[in-house]
Amino acid sequence: MTPVKLWWWRWRFPAELNFGDEVTAPLLERLTGRPVTWTPLESADVVGAGSVLQKILRARPTSMPQVWGPGVISPYAGGVPDGFAPLAVRGRLTLEHLDPSVQGRVALGDPGILADRLVDGPVTKRYTLGVIPHYKDATDPAIRALTTLPGTRRIDVAWTPEEVAREIAACHVVLSSSMH
Repeated sequence: MTPVKLWWWRWRFPAELNFGDEVTAPLLERLTGRPVTWTPLESADVVGAGSVLQKILRARPTSMPQVWGPGVISPYAGGVPDGFAPLAVRGRLTLEHLDPSVQGRVALGDPGILADRLVDGPVTKRYTLGVIPHYKDATDPAIRALTTLPGTRRIDVAWTPEEVAREIAACHVVLSSSMH
């Protein structure tokens, strides 16, 4: 079976992963039944989750890949190619950058909202609270104090997407400064 040629941001790979970027590959594999291979942006057929839409628009303005769920990280002043019609974008702020003629046909949502599909089998709720700090917040004293409360689980975005999804499923409530 031909692999899906997917590009996603690889922050400090392989030393550190980021759930928000890494989640697209295992999701596509599960949803399509096809293997996924990381491919340089210049030759990718699909781009998924992450704050990467500006990078795609700058790198491939005339030959856009399929776009499934990325967002903008800050206001984007560059142009969007005519006819650009992503399958989905992360949210309304990203949607505002698109041509009004395609806005009504674009789904909203980061692929990470499907992360429960990465969990195999039932999961017992073991934690009252799950805390997922953004990597910039990981050493914040308030976050550290919160994660020492009884029944609290600190979930690290650098774990594999399957580990993150399973630990989220094991929590009754999740607080996050990391996920959109």
